[in-house]
Amino acid sequence: MKLNLGCGPVETHKEGYVNVDKDFNLSPSTVWDVRTGLGFWLSDSADEICCENLFDSLEKHEGVALIREIWRVLKPGGRFVFHQGDVAVNPDMCFGWPFFKSPWTRHDFCHYTIGEGAYEKWKKPWNLPGFKLIKIEHNDNGIMIGEMQKP
Repeated sequence: MKLNLGCGPVETHKEGYVNVDKDFNLSPSTVWDVRTGLGFWLSDSADEICCENLFDSLEKHEGVALIREIWRVLKPGGRFVFHQGDVAVNPDMCFGWPFFKSPWTRHDFCHYTIGEGAYEKWKKPWNLPGFKLIKIEHNDNGIMIGEMQKP
């Protein structure tokens, strides 16, 4: 199973994925508000979870909770793929966007990456899930294109 969280309008739905959005007007396969967790998806059940421009439309604590849920739902070896504006690279891209709630940078995602200093320091006191980093790149517009894997 593959999940596309915060799928948006039909034009951005992904074929072969369960397209999930809280807005039923966007015709997702599943209407679900990810701020409440990924409740009815079983642990270790997804091969891939994709999020495009979702995290900055969540409050920071909601995004952190969602990362924990993504970890829970992914199978070992499953991939977490994200595209997200990086305010450290292009601050103008996010501020002023009507749905913007919190800034995210590459470093925010590194808090969940095995081997990164922030993860190694805080994994035990914060009980952080640890992903293996496959890549985090930036396109010309400052969008992070990231892929992480659950070991």
